[in-house]
Amino acid sequence: MSSSLQLPDSIQSIPDGLAFWAMQTPHASALRAIAGPELTYAKLLHVTAEIARRLTERGVRAEDQVAIVMPSGFEKCLLLLGTIASATAAPLYSGSAAPELSRDLERLCCALVIVGGPKATHVSEVARAQGIPFVNASELIPDLQQVGGAAGTALPTS
Repeated sequence: MSSSLQLPDSIQSIPDGLAFWAMQTPHASALRAIAGPELTYAKLLHVTAEIARRLTERGVRAEDQVAIVMPSGFEKCLLLLGTIASATAAPLYSGSAAPELSRDLERLCCALVIVGGPKATHVSEVARAQGIPFVNASELIPDLQQVGGAAGTALPTS
């Protein structure tokens, strides 16, 4: 039998798992970009909670769906984690043509669309045409240089 730390069976969600690892191993590396920032579990928990708080401030509720339409990468990962801590995340392909994107947003009944990357203007126009509020990813992600991330930072509960 191994004495290594394991995720308890009682953990049933990604946000709960992140909170567990932040409490148990706050200084361990949790997320790393190929040639960019790296976050410990404590800092990742703090960033995730801050993104969730900012979404809630914009009126996003636990039962809402939030589309994230931007290229894959570190920022999208942060936004996915922050969104699932406060609502349902719906990552969509950022290269979709307007008719496809419009169809997908209509089917999802999104409360908000998070846009980013080189297609942000295109995605914003599609969301605006459907009357769906949108926000640029940069408005939701806190400045990573200013992130403290105490190990006790908690994610919002639904």
